[in-house]
Amino acid sequence: MQAILHHLRGELLTTPAHLNAVQAKALMDLRTLNAWTNGTHGLCALYYHKFRQPSQLAMRMRIVDEILDILADILKWYHRILKNPPPERLLRHPDLTIYYCTDFPATLCVTLSSMLEFDVRLKRMALGSPSAASFAAKAWAYPVARNHVKAFLSDGTPPMIMLFRHFLFYYGSRRLLYASFRERLEDGSMLLTHVAESFVRWLRLLKAEKATISQHYEAAIKRQLQNPKWAGFSKDMLDYLYIVIGVVNEMCGAGDQEVFEAIMLHTDFPQALCETLTTWVKDHPAYGTAISATLLAILEFKNSMNHGMGLHALKLMIKGGIVPALKESTRCPEKNGLSGFQLPATTFKAHYLYPPLIKRLRGEIRKHCGEAVIDPQPLMAEVDTNLSTWKAICAEVDDAYLAQQRIVPRLRICDNLNVSTLQLLSSTL
Repeated sequence: MQAILHHLRGELLTTPAHLNAVQAKALMDLRTLNAWTNGTHGLCALYYHKFRQPSQLAMRMRIVDEILDILADILKWYHRILKNPPPERLLRHPDLTIYYCTDFPATLCVTLSSMLEFDVRLKRMALGSPSAASFAAKAWAYPVARNHVKAFLSDGTPPMIMLFRHFLFYYGSRRLLYASFRERLEDGSMLLTHVAESFVRWLRLLKAEKATISQHYEAAIKRQLQNPKWAGFSKDMLDYLYIVIGVVNEMCGAGDQEVFEAIMLHTDFPQALCETLTTWVKDHPAYGTAISATLLAILEFKNSMNHGMGLHALKLMIKGGIVPALKESTRCPEKNGLSGFQLPATTFKAHYLYPPLIKRLRGEIRKHCGEAVIDPQPLMAEVDTNLSTWKAICAEVDDAYLAQQRIVPRLRICDNLNVSTLQLLSSTL
């Protein structure tokens, strides 16, 4: 225990004054490597042991006391490692490449999450620490290399977002997390911007790397189970998408308008989510309803129709493919824990009946669903509520489009949401 914590002491963050710049950097590189190996794999070895037997309670209490004494120093090291990881030349050592996972910041997040689960006192102190909240935000915003995606997704969900979720569960830790969003980074940008962009980056990677992730899962399951059947991997990816939209829902639902706008309006998140969803949803269509319904519910919570924000998000969702995603979700309803999600048709209607969106949405429906789905006659016989809702939406969009075509050539309507005219906007869509 003392050997592990020795490398995480705060005084090691500064170098002796008599060293020149080259010597100081070489020393800090070695100290950073030692802090990383001991502060992740070393601490995890203690956490995983649990020490829950009656004869081990005294040892467990001593471990917690000693970690609490230097928790602030441990977090300082985590921040430093995240900002300046050990140099690549030191990570090429055979012992490290064979025995240790060298991906950043996954190992740091796994260790801190394990700390929260190890003891309630550690959890209380960490979740009440502004430094820990800031680290969770920066770890999620960390620019992940494309070739590391399969490693981060090896358990279905990246450790970064799991740690991030811990700080959203409680009011106090959530406020600390939001406070860290306003932190200015070295380039002058706000941390919130990078957090919001990270949601989009992960979604884009998940879509682009589908083939790589599939091969990784196939190889992993063959090694571990000697079983070539690996169809469950797509459900793992959809579980991850469901977690992502759940995190965004929690963040946007906490009443912070700035957070909502940063994620939903200043990035392509709605479009990226729909694009990724259509890539993975065919094997498990119930996720299409659950994820789409949650995304639309976020707009409902914010009453975004009042200032047009929901319209902007819906345009991105249509562009990203929400129509084929909803088509897949109603194709074969699954009887599982996700079947209770219902499409919020009232809120959706308030947005899609906005005239400039009707032409685009109707075109997408005709392209992916054909004309048969627009026939409202079979609605009363439908058993599945979401299928009935979807058919009703299609019929209403078609009726509204035809009505608009009859009215617009003879009438110019002021479009307050875009400070323009309906006729001008319709001609540009």
